[in-house]
Amino acid sequence: MASATKDRKQRTERFGGIAHELRAGQRGKTRLATSELAGSLGFLLRLASGVALAELGARFEALGMRTSLYSVLLIIGENPGLKQQDVGAALSIQQPNLVTLVNQLATEGLVNREVVPDDRRSYALSLTPEGERRLALANDAHREFEARLAEAVGPANLPAVRDSLMRVLDMARTS
Repeated sequence: MASATKDRKQRTERFGGIAHELRAGQRGKTRLATSELAGSLGFLLRLASGVALAELGARFEALGMRTSLYSVLLIIGENPGLKQQDVGAALSIQQPNLVTLVNQLATEGLVNREVVPDDRRSYALSLTPEGERRLALANDAHREFEARLAEAVGPANLPAVRDSLMRVLDMARTS
């Protein structure tokens, strides 16, 4: 975990530094601020994503959680008995990576795996009582994070930002 903490801190500082340089460039000339990148939507989305994921990661790290583990735990919590491969499909996680995540959750005592009676090669997943407790804590941290994002975007702008992001995601279907 120490390595993950160090990496997250470095990422936060790096993205925060770039964002600071862009804001400083609005008041004066900096190399980045005068670059074409300064106005690039893709670049700004990448920076915003980096800052947001670093903050969310720090919140989850305090709970001994990562965003990938949270996603898996949440889907299992919302769909008890879901097959492991269906969790992977829902989150677009490749099977070998999902196995690693589910193994970690099971080792930590957060998830139960039961063989599916009509498909002995599949596991049905459910949360343990400790998994439910940890998910509730992570949900609280996620809600706080979402409120902070909403504040940064501005409540009146939220619907337009969500719609815009969905249209960006729709680009995957049209390309």
